[in-house]
Amino acid sequence: SQRNLTPLSTMILPLGISLKSIADPLTHEAIALLSQSAFRTFETTPRIFTGADADALKTALTGMIRSTGRAVPTFHAPYGPRHDLSAPDESVRTGAVASLQAEFHEAKRFDAELVVVHASVEPVAPELRTSHLAQLRKSLRDLDPRLKQFGLRLAVELLPRSCIGNTTAELLGILEGFDETFGVCLDVNHMMTRADTLPQTVRDLGRRLLSLHISDYGGIDEDHALPGTGVVPWEALLAALAAIGYQGVFNYEVRLPGLSPSERIAAVERNYTTFILPLMRCVAPRSI
Repeated sequence: SQRNLTPLSTMILPLGISLKSIADPLTHEAIALLSQSAFRTFETTPRIFTGADADALKTALTGMIRSTGRAVPTFHAPYGPRHDLSAPDESVRTGAVASLQAEFHEAKRFDAELVVVHASVEPVAPELRTSHLAQLRKSLRDLDPRLKQFGLRLAVELLPRSCIGNTTAELLGILEGFDETFGVCLDVNHMMTRADTLPQTVRDLGRRLLSLHISDYGGIDEDHALPGTGVVPWEALLAALAAIGYQGVFNYEVRLPGLSPSERIAAVERNYTTFILPLMRCVAPRSI
């Protein structure tokens, strides 16, 4: 409910979008549509650039963001078995580290500031979890010098199911002892049956919370639906973000099958304008 709300002027987060939510693969037509959209920030990822036109698309996207005053603050690194930073097999782990370091050049091509990574593939066997966690921390230590060299930060995404980094406590344990170069990307769609704990998750992460993936779901498994259509407690979540002084991206990561890029743009803009933005402006004090 949005009744009996009072203004909370400390947090209006501009509208952002993962480009794969609009067009995957990306097209020149989609870039032109995005140049006229209400989105202020974009998250890019290598998978959306395919074929012989890949370099031309990267150039077009870079030109668009610079000419329109938009930004690509976050770069989502590739994920999958070859990119498993937590792999118990040391050769796989070192290969994943090398592969990710090679992507730093691509991130800086778009003037990105933050690289978002998946900590593991799945499933992770319970008896191997400790090994995965140790390997991931080793990978973060290996990545630290190159991140600083490129002026980048790294956010480990909160993942669902048996993945490494599937709870706040585990993420904070992974990052213990690391400096502000490292933090967390909170995908609010990945909480499985724990959606009601999202506000406390935000508070627990505090300064470690560097990025958001925004969508909704039915409370069982990830859906990446539009906010307001599922179980995420948006009013309380936004109040918690304001309470910790969050100033990162508000990045929609949604699946809208059956819609054209222009229809997807319109659907997300409408959701932000009519549902999210009023809550950002007026959050009930009881939820802080």
